[in-house]
Amino acid sequence: MKSLSKKAFEVSNHHELLEHFLEHLPRGTKSLLATHLRVQGAFLSQVISGKNNLTPDMAFLAAEFLGLPILETKFLLTMVQRDRCANSRLRKIYDTELHDIRTSSNRIKNLVSADRLSIEHGSVYYSNWWYSAIHILTALNEFQSPQAIADRLRLSLSLVLQVLGFLADCGLVQSDSGLFKISNKRIHEPEDSPNIDRHHANWRIRSAAIPSNNSFSALRYTGAIAISKKDAEVIREIFLNAISKAEKILHDSKEESLYALIIDFAEI
Repeated sequence: MKSLSKKAFEVSNHHELLEHFLEHLPRGTKSLLATHLRVQGAFLSQVISGKNNLTPDMAFLAAEFLGLPILETKFLLTMVQRDRCANSRLRKIYDTELHDIRTSSNRIKNLVSADRLSIEHGSVYYSNWWYSAIHILTALNEFQSPQAIADRLRLSLSLVLQVLGFLADCGLVQSDSGLFKISNKRIHEPEDSPNIDRHHANWRIRSAAIPSNNSFSALRYTGAIAISKKDAEVIREIFLNAISKAEKILHDSKEESLYALIIDFAEI
């Protein structure tokens, strides 16, 4: 089964969560799940309606049956523990854990499907904007020769050749008869990486150097705003959803030109 949809992380109890799982699966799955849990189908109906609870063991077996990833499994198990708990102070502890899991599910690294470079390679790749620019540019047929890349990015040929050699060593590009083509390997640096601040800064400096009238398609928006904490969370969700939708488009999009995608939203 795929990772939970965003809606699943918004449910209030494990009864709704189980219902969410089953409504997205083929007919007859509920019967198969009951067999896996060694319970009657009527018991699962009672769980869904809120008249009964899963045990922690049942929740684990259900997660195993559904093929849930680690984060989603932890969410289900914690929610079952919380729903079965009679002590109000202990319930608050479980509520805090559920909040942390929901927050984790919204992190960008969970929205992007990619690998991470080694520490050594990452420190070089994220040291300057031209490493990722040259890397992505090799996805375009007209920019797979070192000279074409140098002309497009206005960099020296010697620098481009040096970067291409490094990218080839990382498995990010493949060399054939003097041409370099991007590989199928996708990379993404997590938020807690020591390289991430430099990576963000590199591309913001590069973007600022591009004249505003350089391209009709260029989009820039900058503003200092004063809003409520609640509305700030709403805006953050809008950006996260936009990133998630963009990722789906990027996966199948035909490479025609090179763009810089830069999003900032932070409390000052």
